[in-house]
Amino acid sequence: MGGVTLLDQIRGNYSEISPSGNGLKAFVPSTKPEWFNRTKLSIDDGAIEIHNHQYFTVTGEVIDSGNSDIDRQAQLDSLCHYLSEQKRKPSTSPPVPTPLSINLQQRLEKARQAANGNNFIALFDRGDTSQYNNDHSNADFALCQKLAFYLEKDESMIDQAFRQSQLYREDKWNYKHRGDGATYGQMTIEKAISITTNVYKPSKAQSAIPRSAPTAFEIPKDYLMGSDRYYAELMVKHFGQDLRWCHDMEKWTVWTGKRWEIGKDHLVSDKMEQLA
Repeated sequence: MGGVTLLDQIRGNYSEISPSGNGLKAFVPSTKPEWFNRTKLSIDDGAIEIHNHQYFTVTGEVIDSGNSDIDRQAQLDSLCHYLSEQKRKPSTSPPVPTPLSINLQQRLEKARQAANGNNFIALFDRGDTSQYNNDHSNADFALCQKLAFYLEKDESMIDQAFRQSQLYREDKWNYKHRGDGATYGQMTIEKAISITTNVYKPSKAQSAIPRSAPTAFEIPKDYLMGSDRYYAELMVKHFGQDLRWCHDMEKWTVWTGKRWEIGKDHLVSDKMEQLA
């Protein structure tokens, strides 16, 4: 919508050409609605600003002298409602492809197992805000940043994950903070996504390795007895079906009888001791 069309909605108020010569300025004796907490909004290829109290430079290049007895408060209210509806309209730009293969629980586990996983665990699993001076909002934002990375900036999945965390406060998260109806949660996610430049990309590794039968290794030769290779081959022969080494994470995965567990080094040690 151009400046002239917007001006039609507040016709009858004093308006003039702005000092730059490229804009319009109107003075509407009224009060900006409390629910409309935006100051500047982008409209098409331009922008509009609405101020309650502000100093301005005037030019005297009058467009409308403002000699009207129209209800100016009603005009401004109507304009603000119109602008809010414009902000709600879906973008005409092509949608960003949404990852279709993200397993939420697997990604959360990746975050826990990362080098800085203790920080994630403190926020997500314990709701601990002490790292952020007990500022709950800063902690919310920090967690959203981490989720934006691991969930590839997928807004829906970030919201779903955050609602499972110990930081989640239903009333706060769903509280509408903006004139366009955006909630605190949506605004926090938007901000986190806006400053996230890199995202987690799973390595194109082989498909999951099923638990298989023991590998048929020969018993090591006598002259290797007691060497590292001797015990390594013995380990593979007796427990190879239950152990996998993950090069990406540099950690052991161990078959517990029901599932593969990551980082259970003590179980590997236990098996080694059985061969000693």
